[in-house]
Amino acid sequence: MAAAIPLFRVDRDRGPLTQALCWAHLRPKFFVLADIALNTKRGKNVAPISPIVLEAVKRIDAPFDIER
Repeated sequence: MAAAIPLFRVDRDRGPLTQALCWAHLRPKFFVLADIALNTKRGKNVAPISPIVLEAVKRIDAPFDIER
């Protein structure tokens, strides 16, 4: 088993480090799930888009709106 990254070790010195995950890697996956146009092209047997996914896209995109 690989050693844990020191930042994520339970017994590490809590010091000034804070975990900050990168939205840039997670964001596209939610956008694909929420792509209404693409899902429409797939046909009528596609599961409806989850309201949770739509809310996630809205919240994830808010900081990117500020940047734009």
